[in-house]
Amino acid sequence: MVDEEAGVEPGEAAGPEGPATDAVEEDAAAEPEPDTESESESEAEAEAGDEGADTVEESGAQATRIKGIGPAYAETLADAGVETVGDLANADAADLAEETGVSEKRIERWIGRAENR
Repeated sequence: MVDEEAGVEPGEAAGPEGPATDAVEEDAAAEPEPDTESESESEAEAEAGDEGADTVEESGAQATRIKGIGPAYAETLADAGVETVGDLANADAADLAEETGVSEKRIERWIGRAENR
């Protein structure tokens, strides 16, 4: 059967087979797969690398170094007088929750993370 519009046999429509296409297929197979590392794995590696950091340096680090605290929460905490990891580690969750409007449970998690740094 011949495809009359293209003038090719059905097997030819898929393209030529031979050494040229085999080399392309081998090259494609040799390429590494794209990096599909999940965000949580990246965070775990980053935290593992931070374990050796000097605790004095960490206590002076910005609160955004704590997982879950982005720029918006950092600004809210700063308005309440908590600007560094050390400030957060020394904070009282109930007082800070009342002052910021952020849930006490969330602040307790942040304080726990700050204390572990």
